[in-house]
Amino acid sequence: MNEEYIAIESNFDIQLRIYVLGYYPQGECILIIVFNVSNNKVVKSIVVDCYLEKHREHFIEILEEYKISKSNPIDLIIWTHPDNDHSKGLEKIISKYANTKTIIVTPDGMNIWTMIRANTFTTYLMVLYYVRKNRLLIEHVNNSNHRKSPDEYLPLYISDGVLDDLHFSVEILTPHADSIIKKTEINKTFKNNDISISFVVHFGMMNFYFGGDVENDAINKIDKYRLANLSYIKIPHHGSNTSNKLPAIIEELKSESEDDNSMNVTSVVTGYNIGKSALPKEDVLSMYDNICNVIVKTDSITRQYHYGIHAICYDIMAGAISSSKYIGDTNIWNKRV
Repeated sequence: MNEEYIAIESNFDIQLRIYVLGYYPQGECILIIVFNVSNNKVVKSIVVDCYLEKHREHFIEILEEYKISKSNPIDLIIWTHPDNDHSKGLEKIISKYANTKTIIVTPDGMNIWTMIRANTFTTYLMVLYYVRKNRLLIEHVNNSNHRKSPDEYLPLYISDGVLDDLHFSVEILTPHADSIIKKTEINKTFKNNDISISFVVHFGMMNFYFGGDVENDAINKIDKYRLANLSYIKIPHHGSNTSNKLPAIIEELKSESEDDNSMNVTSVVTGYNIGKSALPKEDVLSMYDNICNVIVKTDSITRQYHYGIHAICYDIMAGAISSSKYIGDTNIWNKRV
């Protein structure tokens, strides 16, 4: 995919805005916006997963706030895996806010037969229906079928003609092709989280990690250097014990580096409370204490609103947070003094 170049007045006008929305007892949506404050316009937009139902359409309100529409579409939609709490209403997002310019990415291993096994066949068919109705394309990805090396989606250079260009890209880390083949084709088994997409957004000198519901087997197979120098961590799998290996890897990378970036790292986690599952686990969140400055939850004990939104804005040239908002039940789980 050819890189895109965008000329702007000043590199200092560029921000990265991240919205993580979590519902109780389940539901997760993420919006990533590259924003130009000088003209108050969206440069690029990325939607990661979806959860919409009656009286729970806060995500759409945010999209409308940024004037995203069919004529001003989402640039990239990443459906990390087919669990209901990451998928409900995705067909509505595709129908209202995507056009033929939108790239839709799903993990390799998602097909009619695996979706029947995963009990998400109806959702999958609905998404396919709206994709075909709107003449869109879905790309199935794993960490070895990259467009280029390393894998880049939305490769973009932003330049004011004076300072060094700001480079933006999305790098897919998981799922791993060998695991997909072994589990779905050889062993004939399927677990939704086994194919979860996780990825890193690179922007200027900053890196932002989004874990989907990736679990330890896949986390351990990620090339460690791809997880270096993170400024932001969307904690994988709602802070589950089956996805608790990431902090140790980042701690190891930190020990090998001369730069201790832990005082500038924000981690965010959404909850999942269905059946016997009560996530996030406190012991898992405590593992992030040594690698993060702030740990944020979109769920609270009081649950006054039954939803939470964490909205964070980064000034890319400054390499720093310009604002962090806690909406609904969102709260700080822990913060270093």
